[in-house]
Amino acid sequence: MSQQPITDTDSAPPRRDWVLRCDGSSGRVFEVGVTLGTAEVHLPLDTDCIRLELQQVRALRSALDEAITCVEADLRAAGHVTERVTGRTAAHPA
Repeated sequence: MSQQPITDTDSAPPRRDWVLRCDGSSGRVFEVGVTLGTAEVHLPLDTDCIRLELQQVRALRSALDEAITCVEADLRAAGHVTERVTGRTAAHPA
């Protein structure tokens, strides 16, 4: 009988990309992503500004809250210490 590693199928890796709607109901989207301890915002092509309605602002806020968690985890994994200061996170080399 072969032994196979037991994997936890109930815990998915944290989300690292969020595609969000912008500019009202026009169907345009932008992306928030986390890569190697940084958050990135990618706007639609040929756009320097986006317009967000209330629900879209709420979705962006939620995505940024989740992105902060991922950035902090990346920094901890890279050996940096993070500390929360008045709602902001400061990264310091360990």
